[in-house]
Amino acid sequence: CFQEYLTNSGGRTGGWKDFSHQTFLKIRRRYVRQNSTTSDEKSDNTVSEDVREQFYHEVMSTLGLKSIGVVASHEEWFTKLAQLEAASKRALRDRRLRQAETQSARRSSCGGDASPKPRLKSAPPTNRQQQRALLDAWREAREREAAHKLEEERRAKDEEQRLVARRRSKRNEALKAKLARFRQKREQAMSSARLAQNETFCYDFQQATKPCLSQVDKDRIRERVVTVFLGVKQQEMHIFLDNATITKRTISLLWGFN
Repeated sequence: CFQEYLTNSGGRTGGWKDFSHQTFLKIRRRYVRQNSTTSDEKSDNTVSEDVREQFYHEVMSTLGLKSIGVVASHEEWFTKLAQLEAASKRALRDRRLRQAETQSARRSSCGGDASPKPRLKSAPPTNRQQQRALLDAWREAREREAAHKLEEERRAKDEEQRLVARRRSKRNEALKAKLARFRQKREQAMSSARLAQNETFCYDFQQATKPCLSQVDKDRIRERVVTVFLGVKQQEMHIFLDNATITKRTISLLWGFN
């Protein structure tokens, strides 16, 4: 059942990437140890219900998952996998013990020395201790490897973020300088237009106040003043509209990168 479940449910990682599954196990071991230290009963290698929701949220935020349900499904899969694996190991241990006892009984029935029988009974626990030590060493090596890999990925991500920030800063500076140049050109154009307008007003005012001018000439000068004024305003509007599109795009880019 254990091998069948392992094959049909995505292997040792349950269909997750190895990095994601190792991160899940690292966080889970911390919560399991917390459960074993706060509980008076013997720990069953499970996350207690009072911190399970917190465990789900931490895994989800660390791996950037979309929902808690994904983490809950993976925890359910891993719990069942651990139970089946433990049952498989117990069955294998019991079978070895029965084989050892059967061999010892056969030797005794054949008139052999009965002294090896206690040695055969004590041998499996020794083998179990050796296997447990090897398994613990393997797990520690895997944890160190996963932690080293996680640290390398974190450093690579930090370096990438620094490069992106530098490129963003340079682009922002270039856009700000471009915007400043456009503003300066627009102010210069508007200042020139205002100066020309003032000069025209002054000249026409002087002409309009001459006593020798007829009413027709005065009306013609007033009409010219109005025409010049409207022309200057229209010119300012064209200058503003010509720069507005570029200015708007530059400002939107600046806001987008800040």
